[in-house]
Amino acid sequence: MSLKIGIDFDNTIVTYDELFYRYAVERFGMPTNVPSDKPRIRDHFWASPEGKENWIHLQSVVYGEKVLEAPMADGFKVFAEGCRSAGLDLFVISHKTEHPARGAKINLQDVALGWMEANGMFDGLGFTREHVFFELTRQQKLERIVATQCNLFIDDLPEVLEEPLFPGDVQRILYDPACRHLEVPDVLNCNSWKEVAHVIQRQIA
Repeated sequence: MSLKIGIDFDNTIVTYDELFYRYAVERFGMPTNVPSDKPRIRDHFWASPEGKENWIHLQSVVYGEKVLEAPMADGFKVFAEGCRSAGLDLFVISHKTEHPARGAKINLQDVALGWMEANGMFDGLGFTREHVFFELTRQQKLERIVATQCNLFIDDLPEVLEEPLFPGDVQRILYDPACRHLEVPDVLNCNSWKEVAHVIQRQIA
């Protein structure tokens, strides 16, 4: 059985917690005892009067100028190699604006492609540039999932998978390595890429 698998990019294929922590400390003086967890770092920023503005600047640093320092999610390389060996079609479908709201006018879509290139995703991991889609809105992301005829979609945000317009015939997997989210009806929670791989193996067996 051949499957078309759509995958979100930010916080799904690439992880940012380490970068958020490092540059929150270095550039904004965040105390080092704040956990290196993006939601906890955001909560720390938002607790101060200038925090939301600083948070926007920090995001532009992490997603823009420093993105090449971000690591690939644990287990994703093995997962992608297994999909390639099985002849499955992999798509990256992500909601990503072209430029950050603050800071340097870096093209976020271009630097994301640069990260993919630097991490070998077009060299042996089963991805092609023609199967990478960065959409300007969440609505366009959902439309792309339909247009590519994905059988299965993997995202780290439950609110995406719970969208009323999310295609009903696409299996939804929530990638939740930190176990932050409660179970969602009709959405399969997976806490690792190894667990996602097991789901797919059962479908193609």
